[in-house]
Amino acid sequence: MSRILNNRRKHASVLPLQKSGRDIFSFKLPRGQAYHGCLLTLYESDRHSSARVIAQPPRGARGSQELCVEWWHGSGDKVSYQLEAFTQPADSLNAHSPIRQLTGFVPEEHGFYFSNSFPSVPDITISIPFGRVEFGDASNGLCGGMVFTALDYFLAKRPIPVITKPPTTGELFNSFVRRLLNSFNLPLGVLKYIILMNPEYPDSDEKRSSSGNIFTPHGRAWQTIRVEWPIIKAMLDKGTPCPLGLVRVKSTDLSKLGRNHQVLATGYEVTDDLLTLFIYDPNYPRRNDLKLSVSLAAPERETPISYSIPQEPPVLAFFPVNYKFRSPPADS
Repeated sequence: MSRILNNRRKHASVLPLQKSGRDIFSFKLPRGQAYHGCLLTLYESDRHSSARVIAQPPRGARGSQELCVEWWHGSGDKVSYQLEAFTQPADSLNAHSPIRQLTGFVPEEHGFYFSNSFPSVPDITISIPFGRVEFGDASNGLCGGMVFTALDYFLAKRPIPVITKPPTTGELFNSFVRRLLNSFNLPLGVLKYIILMNPEYPDSDEKRSSSGNIFTPHGRAWQTIRVEWPIIKAMLDKGTPCPLGLVRVKSTDLSKLGRNHQVLATGYEVTDDLLTLFIYDPNYPRRNDLKLSVSLAAPERETPISYSIPQEPPVLAFFPVNYKFRSPPADS
């Protein structure tokens, strides 16, 4: 599958006027290639603003083609979107093939051979704007450190250490602890967990719509689909796996921050409105079949997120974790 079209459009008005319109995108398919499908990703929009594809070529079409996007926005508002179109070889067109982007990270090959299960070590106590929080008993997991370190090895193009038991000392263990702290992006990086796990934070935009108060926050579904997903997609489209924070608890008790989780998104596919993220989860070593799935169709509504491990706590929201490359341990 090849991308033949990649356009960004933005429509805005500083005046108190509602606006709508249509954008036409013309393109010509290369010889031997046929139209596969398109993907529209919204970047800036509100419940009064959106965009959708209203006309596209049939799958398998060749030659010169057009796509039409209808957009609209509310008074003094804006809408921004990305439109991509994809082709496949005409002689191997698969009518059921989704739009897919992979980064090359394969959990069985690039993830650690052991699970996120460590013996107890002294607590790591950190300071955040709201006080001091204990994160660090390794027996509670070092998922963020394992995700960051695995990504370090992958980007450095170095093989992962062939170790089948979690280390308790040494450079690799120290890297897990350092990178765990890096994954919190202190002091403010944990705020997103704190905000999204608050029981008062809405799951949908129902309260926002009924009150008409623009200062009421969007729900967890909107935050995940409209705000966080485009950032994740941009990173994966560049070929770089994306660390994710998974919100798995509703509580104002900061001691429960550790019940949340971190995984690594290694690619995605989109079929109609269903987004599937391929996942490396340090709790489940060498598993290539792990996925997060969510519908992109109605972010203003409460939208469940499914994970392919049913016994895991439910995922309430997810977001990209800010990552900076560090050289992996020289001697593991």
